[in-house]
This record gives sequence, structure tokens and C-alpha cells, in this order.
Amino acid sequence: GVLAAASAREETRGCHVRHDRPERDDRIWQRSQTVRLNPSGQPVLTDPILERAA
Repeated sequence: GVLAAASAREETRGCHVRHDRPERDDRIWQRSQTVRLNPSGQPVLTDPILERAA
């Protein structure tokens, strides 16, 4: 699950460094990802967008 979530992230954040995308993108990626296994055992990502309090 961790590998699937890290592979899906298209930015550098924390210890997940991407040399092809060195900048953070808070507008798109400041959210939680949930990884679940489908019936065949493959990881499936869901990206609930959490609204931040003003």
C-alpha cells in the first residue's frame, strides 16, 4: 500500500523525493490518500479531498 501511494504522488514531499518534480504542489496534493486492496488483491487508491478550515 505504501509503495502504491508513493508511486502515485506526482511531487516531492517529505522523504518522497522526485527528481523530475522537485517542488511541492499543495493545491493538488495536500490531502490524504487511502489504499485498499480490490477483490483480486491489487492496490486501489482513493483520494478524498479534505476541505481545510478557514
